[in-house]
Amino acid sequence: MTAARDAMQFLSEFPHVRLCHTILYERLAWQKSILEGRSVVELRDAKAYTEMKLLYEEIFDGGIPQVETDPKP
Repeated sequence: MTAARDAMQFLSEFPHVRLCHTILYERLAWQKSILEGRSVVELRDAKAYTEMKLLYEEIFDGGIPQVETDPKP
């Protein structure tokens, strides 16, 4: 978890970057899904599926505030 903590600390220096609360851990399921051309949902890996579901819900169900993409000068 140190790498994730280091990344969060580094990214906190950029106020225009907003982090998700969901963490996608390094799992064999991600590698397998890439090699097979499938999603982790299709592989039915419970942990990877749950992480992806939480990330999806956080982004698309309003968990992340919308940010202007065109900053004013």
